[in-house]
Amino acid sequence: MNRIVIAKKILLWVVLAFVGLVAAGILFSYIYKDDIIGYFVNETNKHITTPIDVGKIEVSFLSNFPSVSINLHNVTIKESTGEHLGVLGKAKIISISFNPILLLQQDYTISRIFMADGEVNLKIDQDGLPNYLFLKKMAMQKAMVNCLCKT
Repeated sequence: MNRIVIAKKILLWVVLAFVGLVAAGILFSYIYKDDIIGYFVNETNKHITTPIDVGKIEVSFLSNFPSVSINLHNVTIKESTGEHLGVLGKAKIISISFNPILLLQQDYTISRIFMADGEVNLKIDQDGLPNYLFLKKMAMQKAMVNCLCKT
């Protein structure tokens, strides 16, 4: 066999492997979408202190390829302080991405958060309390440690 035929076969196998991985990812996210969404909602509710309204939640393997993403549509996050909770932020979409290999190893570390068509209203009240502390203390401490370790 000459080198061109061998190169074509190798290229064909690489393309087929890539298409197979993409198809497996799409199939995985479709089959397990209810489980993934349920787990995400339960875990998120354990770590937040303010109401978050979401219109629709979907799991996608293609929107932030090669990551697996949970896409939240029409999101409203309430402020963390005050008697009448105002709106901390709104977004048409918030996409939370995870490494698919780590997900298979049951490591649910967020790799990226993306927000589109949104606004955030940060304020500090007269007592010096910010309106943006919506994570519970334990979750906030872990997030700060992770941020400090990655810089």
